[in-house]
Amino acid sequence: MTSRAGSHDEPLITPEELQKYFTCTRCRRSGKKCGYSKPGPCVECAASKQKCDRGEEQRLECARRVLVKTEAVDELMVTLQFARARFAQKVRRLGPLLKQRKMEMKKWRQELLEEMDELRAKVEALEQENGALRKRVDAAEKKNRTAESSTRRGGGRAGAE
Repeated sequence: MTSRAGSHDEPLITPEELQKYFTCTRCRRSGKKCGYSKPGPCVECAASKQKCDRGEEQRLECARRVLVKTEAVDELMVTLQFARARFAQKVRRLGPLLKQRKMEMKKWRQELLEEMDELRAKVEALEQENGALRKRVDAAEKKNRTAESSTRRGGGRAGAE
């Protein structure tokens, strides 16, 4: 029975918990004991027109979250600045190379256009020569046909073969 009586004699709430319950958050942080247990600010906090208890904790938590987010944004800005610097460095390095390649491509294009013009002129000359040769072939074939037809009729030279 003594063991049962001992277990019931232990306090349910520790003195620290009682102090937390009867002290507002602002006074607890400053180490004061105001003995205030109702929601809202204690007399001291109300007299100095400052917020306390849950509203103050929520405000501090919100400020902490905002601070964390601003730090994250600052880190992202630094990362972006480094990336921008690297990109600018690449552009500075590749810019002259790109200009050189553009000039080479223009030069090659001009050379190809000139070569195409020369080849077109050659093709036209060959077509004219081909046309002249066809005329000569046609004339020779016509002459040959007339010669053959005259030999068949007997009007040509006999024994020329």
